[in-house]
Amino acid sequence: LVPMNFPIWVAVFALAISSLLSLPMAMLQAIMDQQVGSIQAFYKIIGGYVLPERPVAVVLFEGLTYITTSQAIAFSGDMKLGHYMKVPAHLMFTVLTVAVVVACFTITLIQNWMFANIKDLRSLDQKDGFICPSTNTFATSLLVISFLNCFTVTLCSRLAQGSTVDRDDL
Repeated sequence: LVPMNFPIWVAVFALAISSLLSLPMAMLQAIMDQQVGSIQAFYKIIGGYVLPERPVAVVLFEGLTYITTSQAIAFSGDMKLGHYMKVPAHLMFTVLTVAVVVACFTITLIQNWMFANIKDLRSLDQKDGFICPSTNTFATSLLVISFLNCFTVTLCSRLAQGSTVDRDDL
């Protein structure tokens, strides 16, 4: 975490935020059958505030919080389905936990195998089409949020120092 300038306390903070927001978001999804789509932008804004001028650390913060929240909501949704099917809660929890652990190791092994064995992975001229198109969207949104964060920090620091801000400065 050190090369990316991502302190451990921020990882703990990210897990705390995602843990706190998992229950209300799961309740909203259970009641309305709709996911809260703007929560990823909310996490990105919090990350930009907590980690100013560190775009890679903001990406890690957003990924950690968003994935943790979405996986917790999916886990609770599966528990709810098991409850409706009259499966005992302790059995359902055990089976889901084992499935999550097996899935984590399986996905990591497959990803490592792909990085080691697929030539030109993530390049536009890859023969089998492994080009990772969604990374452009993620990077573009990060640049926009980073620009807005730098703009607001600069504007607020000028106002705090008592200097005036002209329209030409914007």
